[in-house]
Amino acid sequence: MIGETVGNFEIISPLGKGGMGEVWLAQQKTLGTKAAIKILAAGISNNDDQIKRFHNEAIAVSQIPHSGIVKIFDAGKLGDRAYLIMEYLQGETLASRIKRMGRLEMTQLCDFGRQIASVLDATHGAGITHRDLKPENIFLVRDAELMHGERVKVLDFGIAKLDITVGPRMTAASASSIGTPNYMSPEQWHSLAESDWRTDAYA
Repeated sequence: MIGETVGNFEIISPLGKGGMGEVWLAQQKTLGTKAAIKILAAGISNNDDQIKRFHNEAIAVSQIPHSGIVKIFDAGKLGDRAYLIMEYLQGETLASRIKRMGRLEMTQLCDFGRQIASVLDATHGAGITHRDLKPENIFLVRDAELMHGERVKVLDFGIAKLDITVGPRMTAASASSIGTPNYMSPEQWHSLAESDWRTDAYA
């Protein structure tokens, strides 16, 4: 992938890889602006209707004016794989912070919680539910303007809506494809149609 062009960006190096796909660091050819490109796994990219809904929601979330939402610059398909070009963040996930430092200070936790709640208030107000809120999807970046010096960015809106099974009932296997079991609300296990903003509050 290194050296390949996606939109007006050239892929420089890998940033990460998971079950949903890969994330690459890229640089805009003309201005040199860096961005992160998420390329979804081929198996997830097979259903055009699902990918269209995913792209539409990603763009919709990106257009909500909130500093805790990652900006999306472009969306499309690279061969048979869907991709998003998004804001490049430097920092670490909340999961990495907890693993590295153990229990966090209460004042820090309260600050992170307040920021996450602010993001969710904005997205829920726009009718969008995350459905996969967890420490791995909370990213921490430096921001000298904030009291504690860090800003929360909520990642991967729309990812949890991929590979939804037909009909309201789900097995444990299908439920795990649209959420993370340890953070899923009871209604999310039972029926995706019943999942709303309260699912995010539970997580």
